[in-house]
Amino acid sequence: MVVLVVKVHLHVVHLILFAVAVLMVAVLTLAWILAGYWLCELFLLVLARIDFVVLARMNLVVLAWVHFVVLPTVQQVDVHGA
Repeated sequence: MVVLVVKVHLHVVHLILFAVAVLMVAVLTLAWILAGYWLCELFLLVLARIDFVVLARMNLVVLAWVHFVVLPTVQQVDVHGA
């Protein structure tokens, strides 16, 4: 009789833990979806404020700096000389 009561209690505890796990997964999934929606909305608001012409000019300046300053400097470094 004691073994049967312990088995029933273990099954009940197992079902409760399973229900809690399913609930946690559901809540975490909903939280992930809402966070993704919020981040996407925030990202779109930030994108709306960016002037892409200025961004393109900055990109060209960085590319020119890398091409004319960084690459020649790296090519002048003698890695084999001591």
